[in-house]
Amino acid sequence: MDFLRGSSYPFDAKILQTPRLQEIFLRLQRTRIPRHPINKAGARAITEVLQAWKMYAHLCEAAPHCGDAFLHTLLTHLPDAWEWALFLLPGQGNVMEIEVAELYQFEAADFPLREDGTVAVGVRLRYWVLVLMMVALFDEYAGRAACVALPRFGEVLMAVATYDWVKPLPRDGVQVGPGPMHRLYDILCDLLEDKDAAIARRMLRAVVAHEEREPGKTFLIAFERIQWHMDTPLASRDPDYISTTYTDVIKNLLDARLDPASPLQRLFLETFRRANGVSLTVKLLLKMVPDGGVPVPHKEERSVAMLCVALLDALFQSGARVREVVRAIKAGLLLYMDRLLRFVPMGVGDAMGEDWRRTAMLWMQRVLLPSLTWPKVLCAYREQAVLYPRLMDQTFVSWPMWHMVNLRFSLLHPRWELCEARLKQKEVACSNPNVWSGVKSKICECALVSYCSKRCQKMHWRAGGGHRQQCSRPMRDLTMLPLPDSVKPLRQPTMTYVDFHFIRTSALYEIALALERGTLIDRRPMTVEFLDVNSDGNLKVLPVTAGDDGPPLAEGTMRVYGRLHWGTNMEADVLLEQSMYIEDIKEFYQKVKKEDAARRAGLGLSPG
Repeated sequence: MDFLRGSSYPFDAKILQTPRLQEIFLRLQRTRIPRHPINKAGARAITEVLQAWKMYAHLCEAAPHCGDAFLHTLLTHLPDAWEWALFLLPGQGNVMEIEVAELYQFEAADFPLREDGTVAVGVRLRYWVLVLMMVALFDEYAGRAACVALPRFGEVLMAVATYDWVKPLPRDGVQVGPGPMHRLYDILCDLLEDKDAAIARRMLRAVVAHEEREPGKTFLIAFERIQWHMDTPLASRDPDYISTTYTDVIKNLLDARLDPASPLQRLFLETFRRANGVSLTVKLLLKMVPDGGVPVPHKEERSVAMLCVALLDALFQSGARVREVVRAIKAGLLLYMDRLLRFVPMGVGDAMGEDWRRTAMLWMQRVLLPSLTWPKVLCAYREQAVLYPRLMDQTFVSWPMWHMVNLRFSLLHPRWELCEARLKQKEVACSNPNVWSGVKSKICECALVSYCSKRCQKMHWRAGGGHRQQCSRPMRDLTMLPLPDSVKPLRQPTMTYVDFHFIRTSALYEIALALERGTLIDRRPMTVEFLDVNSDGNLKVLPVTAGDDGPPLAEGTMRVYGRLHWGTNMEADVLLEQSMYIEDIKEFYQKVKKEDAARRAGLGLSPG
């Protein structure tokens, strides 16, 4: 484009008839696309077309300023240029992907033939020209219509819009925005909301197909770019619509109006969850309420915060595993709640802040409190409490529900430490008397024995009176009873042997405490409530009133259930002991108390 330097808009359409620009259009003709495997002539054609594509993209940038005739001439060459673009797409097998630092390495660069019949070209070199072309043409009605009519346009738009562009670095102390990158999501939102239902459906299908290829990428990139924007000082930011552009796309894809009967909302939430969207959402929320002051009263930031709160709420409600809670805690969920407590005073002024606090208290009650049953959540909570001691400071925390959460943690975490020590102690030696290997043993799922290898396990299982007859593997086939007021069908949850034995140990401990108080009756199925806490800090122990169809209990025995929570819509009574002698429960309790005292004194656990 050197020969155009010094010229100013608008260009006359006649300039497109000059020999140099005609040469560009000749290079872009689809008849020059080489076949695979590519030969030297094909490699040269690729080099020439990449140079031509850059110039064509710049001409498209000029088109909105140069009149209808100029634009019409460019659009006549668009189908040929597009065929080249599809030929050069990543994953098509015609080029080898390489990382290239600079976007503009066209004129001087040569892309030679490789031994495998491909040409090495940076992805950004190919994608950048598409970005420039799309953004420029969508500013004109004719250009927009021409783009939408191109084959696989939605697929290419999604690939370019969600590409992992490097975060721009500041220049001379001023933050540099990623330029037209933001516009691509604006185009996506525009097409999803198109008045022509056929265009909107076609774009939606392209988004869904992209999500299936790269789960969660659409939302992740949107949140990443919003974070870039939030990291930029207000005085140096791109226009305010940037963040709302990304939030509008997310809201559009989650909007039930797309198709009330379809599972699209569940699809996007699930792919976002699988891509660790919970952590990214929490980190953005932390930016909304900075440490040291109230939220910045900026319109676009509030819009982002509202979306984050709603999205995290939906992820928690639809979750069936504790993994999301662990990720949220590690990403700073407790810090976010702490900042709401300190910087958004209850009952003062800001209605939006009140909504945030109200949602946070519901998360404590419905998500955090019951999730503290699980060892991984306890460990994540402990990590945060060590890093930020004020989270456990009962004289500082003024939310009653936070007191309940801390009380539950203070009750269960010491029990987990003891249970963990007991499980590790089992891994010291192999249970096979004719030990075959000297490596560290791994505990069996029943938590009664351990083996240093599969060979030792097989030998011990096949031996007379071996472990095969003793091993119960209780978490493999859980017996569950729906809660008395539950109307939802039960689903088989995910539970490891570590989870199971910690819950069983805690439940037996509570049963023993209740026996000491004289509150239990012989020969009855009982359930230990892990979803709530008594006023004295202990777990509730209640009789099972319905659903238990186990065998009759002998005198002096008891059946034990645990009332557990896996997600908002997954609560059940899980069988922990089919039949256990009350004297054995008391003996277990005394042994655990003795081991706990020894552990606290630094004496370690007794063998066995």
